[in-house]
Amino acid sequence: ISPAKDEISSLTASFNDMLERLNQAFTMQKNFAANAAHELRTPLSTMKAAVQVLEMDEEPSLEDYKETIEIVKKSTDRMIKVVNDLLELSKSEQCDFSNYVDLSKILQEVAQELDSKAKEAQVTIELGNLSGNVIGNETLIYRAFFNLVENAIKYNRNGGRIFIQSEIKDHLNYIRIKDNGIGIPKDALEHIFEPFYRVDKARSRAIGGSGLGLTLVKDIIEKHDGRINVISHEGEGTTFTVELPYCKK
Repeated sequence: ISPAKDEISSLTASFNDMLERLNQAFTMQKNFAANAAHELRTPLSTMKAAVQVLEMDEEPSLEDYKETIEIVKKSTDRMIKVVNDLLELSKSEQCDFSNYVDLSKILQEVAQELDSKAKEAQVTIELGNLSGNVIGNETLIYRAFFNLVENAIKYNRNGGRIFIQSEIKDHLNYIRIKDNGIGIPKDALEHIFEPFYRVDKARSRAIGGSGLGLTLVKDIIEKHDGRINVISHEGEGTTFTVELPYCKK
């Protein structure tokens, strides 16, 4: 093959590869927009149906009004959750990532804030050895671990446990959030970080999830040059391990 033909072949391959990546990006954007619209349309349809049922009743009772208001309230809360998470995803692009963050402090605060929610769900949060520091955005890191622990509560069982631990090894922070809850099916593990993906659609919507919680977690961790792994067995529990660059104060 002549050098000219070889260059043309290489250029053609690179161009085709670029077109394929662009096509994938457009497809992902289209799917994201469609899923976002669906997540917002569902509670809107629920509210509209509730109001229409109330209108059909010529003499609605006080209980009918109360029931409709409750449906509208829950649907509104769900839409607010979706919109807030969408804003968080877009906002993280403009955040300051130059702050010193004490991971031990963050994890203790997350556990403290979610303690009442855990008790209400009859779940116990246990803290192991906590250590580690990272340079980044404290608010976003807090949100990432808040989402992980909140998920561990939501998808647990009565009498369940959540164990939180962090350690420093080979210039990396390792943060583990382990629960003995319902676990994640094997075929769902590779999809859980995708926007709006739900393992159990009925249960996720019933407990108020937006479908963006883990997407936001992964986005935050990767923006801090870290990564997140998950091991789970259905019916036995789930362990999320976050790796972040260690920063000595």
